[in-house]
Amino acid sequence: MNTTLLKNSQKAFFLLVLLLLFVSAAPKEEERPTHVPFLDVVEYFDLNYEFHSTTGTIKLAKENRSLTLQLGSHEVYDSEGRIYHMRVPLLLSEAQILLPAGGVDIIIEHLLRLYVSWEYVDATFNTYKGPKPVRRLDQQQREKQITIPSNSVKTVIIDAGHGGKDPGGIGYNKIKEKDIVLKVAKELERELKGRLRGVEVIITRDKDIFLSLDERSEIANSANPINNPIYISIHANVSFNTNTRGYESFYLSLEPYNDDAREVASMENSVLEFEIENYNDYLREIINRIVDIEYRRESMKLAELIQEGLEENVRNESLNRGVKSAFFYVLKAVKMPSVLVEIGFVTNPEESSMLQTKEYAEKIAKGIADGIEDFTVIFSQTEGFTK
Repeated sequence: MNTTLLKNSQKAFFLLVLLLLFVSAAPKEEERPTHVPFLDVVEYFDLNYEFHSTTGTIKLAKENRSLTLQLGSHEVYDSEGRIYHMRVPLLLSEAQILLPAGGVDIIIEHLLRLYVSWEYVDATFNTYKGPKPVRRLDQQQREKQITIPSNSVKTVIIDAGHGGKDPGGIGYNKIKEKDIVLKVAKELERELKGRLRGVEVIITRDKDIFLSLDERSEIANSANPINNPIYISIHANVSFNTNTRGYESFYLSLEPYNDDAREVASMENSVLEFEIENYNDYLREIINRIVDIEYRRESMKLAELIQEGLEENVRNESLNRGVKSAFFYVLKAVKMPSVLVEIGFVTNPEESSMLQTKEYAEKIAKGIADGIEDFTVIFSQTEGFTK
C-alpha cells in the first residue's frame, strides 16, 4: 500500500474515528514526544504495512514477524498471540496516524529486534546506538538492594489455586492441578524470600486444604495498602486436545480476550460450585458489578513481565501463549494489582510430566519471580506508575 492510499483512507475514516475516540490529555514522556507520525516511523525503518480503513487496523510486518495495532486502542498484538500495551492509544489527528512513544518502543524491540534509542526532533525521526538495556538485576545489584524505598512493593501474596475438596483440573494419569500449583507456589515463595529483601511474602495455602474465594481475598486484602501489595494466583490448564501446551498470564477484565480465555475463566471460576448453593444467582450478582479498573494498568504490566520472565527461563520447553484478559472471580475479589498465571497444561502428557519435576517447577518459579522483581523495580522507579 502506498502513502497516498493510506492518507486517503485516513481522511475517509476520520469522521468515524472522531465519534469513537475519547480524547484526553496524555502523560508526557521525558525528553521525547508523546506521539510520533506513523508514516515517519514506517518510512525510517522501511516497514511493510496494511491499513484497513473499515476497522482502523494496521498490520506491520518485517521478515516473518508482524504486529497489529488499532486506532483508539492501547493494545498491540504480535503474530504469536502476545499482547503489548501502550500507555496511550494509537490516534488519528488531522488526517494522519499518530503512533505513541510506547508503540515505537514495541516496534523497535519486538518487531525489529533492535537495541537502539530513538528521538523525534524537528519533525525528523532518528535512532542512535546505546548500551543494550539490562532488564534483570545481576546478583551484585541484588545484594546491594538491602533497603526498600517507601514507594516500593513491599508485600507479595502468592495464591496456590484450588486445594482440598477442589482438585482443579484433572490431567494425564489423573494428575491434579491443586498438587502441581502448590509445588510451584511454595518454590516461588522460597525464590522471592531469597532475592527480595525487605519484602513480605505471603502464601495463601502451604498444604492441601480448601480455601474459599472469600478466604483467599481476605488473606490478600489484609495486607496493609501502604505496602503496595500485589497478588499472584497460580493455576494449571486443561484441554480436550492433549497436544495443547504452554503458559499464559491473565489480568482482570469484564470482556475476555477471546473464546479460549473465556473457557479458562469458566474452568477456574468453577470453584464457586464448592462454596455456595445458589450458584446462578451469585453469578448474576457478580457479573452485574462494575469491574474494578483502578489497578488494571499495573496488572497488565505485571502480567507482561511475568510472561517475559517465564519465556526467558522455560525457553523452548513450552510455549508462550501470551498475556490475556478475562473475568476471574479470584482476581475480582482482591484490591490490588493481580495476575492469574496458567503454568501449563496438565492434560498434555509431556508437559504434565515436566510439571511434576522439581527442576521444571524451579524454572517456572524463577520465571514468575523474575517478572515480579522487574515489576517492583519499575514500580519504584516510576513512583507507583505515577510518572
